[in-house]
Amino acid sequence: MYSPNVKITNNQGHYTLTIDGVFAGNYDTATEAAKIHEYITKLAFSRPAVAFKFINANKTALNTPGTGEILDAITSVHGTDLASALIPVTLEVEDFQLHGFISKPNFIKTSRNWQTLIVNGRVISNRAIGKAVDEAYKALTPNAGYPFAFLKIDVPQSSIDVNVHPQKTEIKFEDESKIYRAVHRTVRE
Repeated sequence: MYSPNVKITNNQGHYTLTIDGVFAGNYDTATEAAKIHEYITKLAFSRPAVAFKFINANKTALNTPGTGEILDAITSVHGTDLASALIPVTLEVEDFQLHGFISKPNFIKTSRNWQTLIVNGRVISNRAIGKAVDEAYKALTPNAGYPFAFLKIDVPQSSIDVNVHPQKTEIKFEDESKIYRAVHRTVRE
């Protein structure tokens, strides 16, 4: 059984997690590295005040500034072309707050991997939110594809169920249709 070498160092309050030898064995290293990159990207977006750096094969693959500004994190990961194509979205009603960015209709991608959903500080997936974004966007562009989306939603903890998925990445809302309507309306506007 192979075990990777894991090391945590602290340099004046800046922590570094080093993991060497993750891909020893029968792994497709490019696929696994892409999954790690995607996961670290979503973590960086969920915590823009923390600087993240991902080094793969001795090359920096991701480096966020940790300024606390989500737009800085998005720019550092995806570049200025995407950042300049983003539209801020905001909705605050009763106990529901949504803040984030969505790309203009001329900036679409072939997969939902460019969409980050954060609910109550947790990176999640949710079919209702994904569908609301997709349906609102279909009316804006005839081209097939998905917009870049970063949506941060805050709701009462009692209105969500995190026990839908073993890794707690998929959640269910108490009132999925209410969330769908709110996200759909906000993205369309």
